[in-house]
Amino acid sequence: MGRPRAEVLLGARRARRAGLALAAAAAGGLLALLASVGGALAVLVPLALAPFAGPGLVLAWRQGVLGRPDATACLLVAGLPLGVIPCALVASWRGVDPAALWGVLAAVSGALALVPPGPLALARWRPSDSLLLGAALAFTVAVVAWPILRVESLTERGIAYTAYFDLDMLQHMAVAGAVARGVPPENPYVAGVALHYYWLFHLVPALGWKALGGAVSLRAVFHGASTLVALLFVTALYAVVRGYASRAGARALGLVLPLAAYSYNDLFVALRPLAERFLGDLARVSSSGVDGPVSISPLSHGYLRDFLYEPHALVAAGLGVAALWWVRSARSGPWPAALASVLGVGFDAFVGAILGLWALGLALLEPRETRGRGLAATGAILGAGAALTVAAGLVGGGTGGVRLAPYLKLMALAPAYLPLEYGPMALLGAAGGWWAWRERGRPGVTAALALVGVAVGCQFLLGIDGEEHMFVRKGVKVAAVGFVALAVLAAERLLARPGPKAGVALAAALLVALPTLAIDVRCHGAVEDPTRTTYLDARDLAACRWLEAHAPPGAIVLAPPGRDDYSLVPTFALRTLYVGNRHHATLFRNEPAEALRRTREVEAFYRRPEAGFAAARGIRYVLADSLAARRYPEGVAALAALEGLRAVFEAEGVTVYEVGS
Repeated sequence: MGRPRAEVLLGARRARRAGLALAAAAAGGLLALLASVGGALAVLVPLALAPFAGPGLVLAWRQGVLGRPDATACLLVAGLPLGVIPCALVASWRGVDPAALWGVLAAVSGALALVPPGPLALARWRPSDSLLLGAALAFTVAVVAWPILRVESLTERGIAYTAYFDLDMLQHMAVAGAVARGVPPENPYVAGVALHYYWLFHLVPALGWKALGGAVSLRAVFHGASTLVALLFVTALYAVVRGYASRAGARALGLVLPLAAYSYNDLFVALRPLAERFLGDLARVSSSGVDGPVSISPLSHGYLRDFLYEPHALVAAGLGVAALWWVRSARSGPWPAALASVLGVGFDAFVGAILGLWALGLALLEPRETRGRGLAATGAILGAGAALTVAAGLVGGGTGGVRLAPYLKLMALAPAYLPLEYGPMALLGAAGGWWAWRERGRPGVTAALALVGVAVGCQFLLGIDGEEHMFVRKGVKVAAVGFVALAVLAAERLLARPGPKAGVALAAALLVALPTLAIDVRCHGAVEDPTRTTYLDARDLAACRWLEAHAPPGAIVLAPPGRDDYSLVPTFALRTLYVGNRHHATLFRNEPAEALRRTREVEAFYRRPEAGFAAARGIRYVLADSLAARRYPEGVAALAALEGLRAVFEAEGVTVYEVGS
């Protein structure tokens, strides 16, 4: 095989320089983005988060791959939980103290220097690889920049938060604020109730924010953390791509598929009226992946959502990427998948569970002579992880029980659903899977096949109480990794054929999928669309900023219920609510009955305020915001004369009252 086309046209040195220039452009773009969101000091966010890279860099040094960005990225992903988990343990004793936790990260890095090098078999890094990876990183920053810059746009209706910044990102910022106040954190939406789960990753932005002394907004730190995780994930995924393809064209395809051509779903949704007329149930099922007549969302389940506001899930999926890379490169048994599951469950329990089933599948697929050892090692790792999970209180009580819930209609429509959901990845992945099955002795192909099979099986078979569609969405993140590996195997075969036909067919398959990305990006930045945007009142945000500046960190705030998707105080005041919106109040494995009881209490209070209500419940501040003024005008008017309340902030009808002793 000759030199890659990029190296022929540009020359090896120019290709390498172009790749470095694109990577530098990605770094500069990230810094410019952070400065636009959080001011000049926000360019220090990557520096504040840099200590978390220590464990991964030491692992890369021990494995002799520091000069290989893709392999280093895999070990950085693996090293992140190895640093975060000890930090969480120390933070439960010392609090989120930057100096103490930096010491923990340094100690963990020193301990990892004792890890012996593994038998990695890696392909030579070529100048064309620098070019492809640099282009992918620059593209990633460019794609996430526009939606992020549109957050908090000032419109005639108010301050805009598009879907799902108005749900997921507001929630993650609230959890990061709760972690910054103490570990284990209190549920910011239900005062006095522990946050059992869903906060481990949030220690990263919380520590970065405290390291900067609060001089940079938590929102800017969160965007910095999520974008850095996205760039790390893309780089690690390229390590998998390089392990399964040697041709530059196939490697380029392995980056285009997950970044820009990951689904035919949005194109299908764009033609919804015609589709519903002629395809009926299929038109309703394909976009959501669930049974029954559900609404079609124009947003796909691609990685863009994770890049923007789901970094915790991306870390868990990245551990799956790193495990697949290690299994392929070191020709190891199933233990890396089991370890990825145990580490990943603290970041995203659903992705971690899928990885655990993948590890068991790999153990069962081991050759007969090594199957017993593989099952024993996998069982020991997963068993230890399960014991630690129970000890940490991540299971038990509340909503969220996983159950067998076959989506029979979706299973029946699988031949249509899978291509629509996964786009060209499914088509090429199916072809690559067929070739991989015939070449099961080739390193890594069984692991990729098993990853796809397990993840798609979880989509079809598993559900969770209160979040019925969770495994459909989480399965996509994991299965896409295996689909990409199999797709580049197919592309490698197709591009080896003489003539342009294969290249034309691949280009056509990609072009049909490209509207997916365009629609996804537009939906995340369409601040003028009231059907997909939440508009916040500037007066409410001003009240929250006052609370952030003046309320003690442990103060409990009373605010009116009624918003189903978000609560302002935990996110913008970084304080705990007596009870917040019902969705988040019951999301974190808490008993919904308690949240419902408090909600009814608060509704009754705002309708007819009673003296002593707030003080009896340890509430320090009562917020009469724009929602209260609309829903409870008589009650809000009565608050001003209520004994025991003193107005400490007012802004055109929005008032913060302090509760007297």
